[in-house]
Amino acid sequence: MAFDGRHPRPVDAHVVDQQKYTFVTVAHEADWDVLALQARSMHLYLPEDLAAEIIVVDNSSAGVPAEVRDALRQSYGDLSSKVRFISANQIADIPKATNGWLSQQILKLMVCQEVSTNRYVLLDAKNHLVFPLQRSFLESGDRIPAWIRNYEKHSLRPFLEKSLLYFGLNPEDYIKAFLPAITPYTMPTAAVRDLIRFVVEREDKPFPVTFLERGVSEFFLFAAFITMLGKTEEIYDLSGNWCPTIWDENAIRGAGNLRHHIARGEKDALPFFAVHRHAVPWLDGKSRLTIAEFWHRRGLVPTPSDGVKLLAENSGSKPPLGRRFYLRWRNRYSGLSGRIRRLAARSHRS
Repeated sequence: MAFDGRHPRPVDAHVVDQQKYTFVTVAHEADWDVLALQARSMHLYLPEDLAAEIIVVDNSSAGVPAEVRDALRQSYGDLSSKVRFISANQIADIPKATNGWLSQQILKLMVCQEVSTNRYVLLDAKNHLVFPLQRSFLESGDRIPAWIRNYEKHSLRPFLEKSLLYFGLNPEDYIKAFLPAITPYTMPTAAVRDLIRFVVEREDKPFPVTFLERGVSEFFLFAAFITMLGKTEEIYDLSGNWCPTIWDENAIRGAGNLRHHIARGEKDALPFFAVHRHAVPWLDGKSRLTIAEFWHRRGLVPTPSDGVKLLAENSGSKPPLGRRFYLRWRNRYSGLSGRIRRLAARSHRS
């Protein structure tokens, strides 16, 4: 029976004392290749003393094929005994017409029923470990390291506003500085269960139904909930660092921009690196090689050619023409304005 917010799996007190973590990835058909890369990265850089369990939530339409599951399990290496595959319908009864982007958000919250540790780390298949995961990335004293960002001009702003309004919060008070909305994201299990219970009891209907009706998003809904309770800074230390993610706008800017983000991650040995699937179609030959060489340096692929091949095979199709035009225009404008500012500064100095 799907979780209704009232009967979660009990937390293992022994695991809590050791502060081990459950790592959760929600994946579907298009993710198997990058999920295998994630599995190899965990084999290389996830210490066993941090991992209680690795949960892969299968959000595919036909289920993960047995041969794919076996190959994935093998890719986890010494961690393979900690891996558990769960089908999405074991976690939540999500309306059939729900698209994958929304269903995986619901699953990221409702998977808390399957978690027996005090905290769980949410990942997308695109998140790959490239340096050893240190306990300091997950813990800051008793709190969880996090960071804040400005959402005034962010594409997800409507989701943030609706999430805040659901709990009676004024969006104008939070729009300039709020918790992030990307993975990796460490969740306190009990607080997520409290959120689901609160919503279910308030609405008297299944959590997925309310989630879809209200037009919220998973991380914003959770963050708004703990904000309403006044617990944000009790749970999170907001001075944390964020790991590099390559978005479509980065890919459009070319290999030089990618090298900048990679260099930042290498300089600080940031544990995770991600290439968003919407960015992959924009990567030119130099950009693919730049990422592939980085993966190779970190041991994720045998050769750069293997990395280039993986990116090529998962490139899909380019976004709609209107979005391509807008992003190209925006990046050209940004580049031009930057050059104007530099020229102005030189003129002022002279």
